[in-house]
Amino acid sequence: MKTYCYVGNWGKEGEGFSIVICAYDPETGALTELKRIAPEISVGCLYQKDGILYCTHERETLDGLRAGGGGLVLAYTIDPQTGGLKEISQMPSCGAMAAYVVAQGDYVVAVNHATRDGHVTVMKRDRSGKYHIRIVYDESMTALFSRRPDGSVGELLDIFRTSGCGPVAGIQNSPHIHSVQVSPSGNLYCICDKGSDRVYLLRIEGNTLQNCGSFRTGAGYAPRYSVFHPQRPYLYVNNELQPYLYALRYTEEGRLSEIASVRVLPEDIENPAGFGQSDLRISADGRFLYDLFRGVNAVAVFWIDEESGRPERIQYKALGGETPRGCALSPDGKHLLIAAIGSGEAKSFPVREDGTLGDQDSALSCGTPGCLSFYTV
Repeated sequence: MKTYCYVGNWGKEGEGFSIVICAYDPETGALTELKRIAPEISVGCLYQKDGILYCTHERETLDGLRAGGGGLVLAYTIDPQTGGLKEISQMPSCGAMAAYVVAQGDYVVAVNHATRDGHVTVMKRDRSGKYHIRIVYDESMTALFSRRPDGSVGELLDIFRTSGCGPVAGIQNSPHIHSVQVSPSGNLYCICDKGSDRVYLLRIEGNTLQNCGSFRTGAGYAPRYSVFHPQRPYLYVNNELQPYLYALRYTEEGRLSEIASVRVLPEDIENPAGFGQSDLRISADGRFLYDLFRGVNAVAVFWIDEESGRPERIQYKALGGETPRGCALSPDGKHLLIAAIGSGEAKSFPVREDGTLGDQDSALSCGTPGCLSFYTV
């Protein structure tokens, strides 16, 4: 059995990045770099499904345009012998800053975050002849694509738009959809809009995205990532601007209700400047949550009560690296790997039997890592 890990390097427009192909050692958790490809890609997300690696190119400007037009959604086949990648499709993401992508059945769903400060000032004249200033912001949306039999990304089928804004100037001037996750049944898609403080559940009907229900977080919370419990009807959502984690109950019809809102930081740590929850993962058995924090450069581990769905923090651990942006649990569940973009390393931490993390056992310098994905053959 071989396990490969793919590390996505992320950054600003115009800088060179890549996908780093690595071998994963299940005994030590160590990554060994094998090859780098696609140095032009600023990787927003990597998502492996059925031996296909999906990737978003998170940028503002599409090739051939002076400005604007958005990013890309790409698909690569994985060579099971070498872990190598071969590009099989490349499609415009239909929005700026393509942040996340998932694939399920006949569909690929991608979300576009939009630029934080992208706006245009427009003068509009009303029927009385009076002029008014109108501000138009970069559009954030969820794009539905067909998925071809070979796993490549097909035609654009539909777009789902959100609306509204939160109280925090700048980051919440307009919608900013940051992530999408698919439910264990494959019937629901959760999107987190940190610009409008809303979490949505969508369903695909007749090749269109339908809004089934939504949940409003606290004002100015900016929901960032979500994870579905693998067996129970629970959904967990972290927030970029406030130190709270939501536990929600959902139905297959798309209704959402709150179970609990849990503080993620220890009581002796206030909400420090620069703090932000980044990535969120759940163990394969649904017993433990791993919540990643920037600013304090730490991770919190939560035990999940199976009957109620309520999470309880059992560990708060400093990571040592700078600006952890993404994380992933290894397929064997033995290690949590963390992409620390500020210190330029992918760090590995052993997972104990009780779900808590041991001390770092390896690190790989790999550029500007922001996300990770595994493939086992």
